[in-house]
Amino acid sequence: MTGEWLRQRLAALNERVLEATNGSVHLEEHIALPAYGQIVARFQTDSALSLKEVEALERQLQGLAGDEFLVDFMGSVYRQLGVEYSRLDEINERLGQRFKEEPIRKGPYGSQIETDAQTLLKQSGISLNTPVWEIQWEDGEYGLLLLGHRSRAIRSIASQPPIHVFEVNKVPCEGLMRATFAARRLGVSLCRLMLEAMEE
Repeated sequence: MTGEWLRQRLAALNERVLEATNGSVHLEEHIALPAYGQIVARFQTDSALSLKEVEALERQLQGLAGDEFLVDFMGSVYRQLGVEYSRLDEINERLGQRFKEEPIRKGPYGSQIETDAQTLLKQSGISLNTPVWEIQWEDGEYGLLLLGHRSRAIRSIASQPPIHVFEVNKVPCEGLMRATFAARRLGVSLCRLMLEAMEE
């Protein structure tokens, strides 16, 4: 499974970010999205930020990450700016409609995380053709989120480490990805696009 080399690349990015922001912004987690060939580096700050400040920082973070990773802030930063996470699927579906022509590009580590997804699918007894939205790693256990039609738990595998398999709705997931790339192209925060979608 993808491991030490990725930790080293993320640690190097975090060092660049800490230096560039005088320690005010730091890497909190990363998320592998195999079906779309991308890894998201998610950042956190203890500062209360305006939307314009978030946008400026996200542009700076993306500049430091280049095409290696997608970047954004943790949900708590977006939440304090007004994003209603209870409406997240609705928001992302609206974004998917708005940016339905926006291309989704794979990152440089796409093939590695696709291989990871294949390994976990095989261990879980699931068809290797099943698209994987997200691979999570928390408290020594894998979460394997499959793209489908609804949100539900599918099964848990008592392997070492354990694997918990879930299904999520593909439509809002793809909307989120298209909006992420649209935000980069437009030079705005994904948060701004989410807030706009809430008002539609």
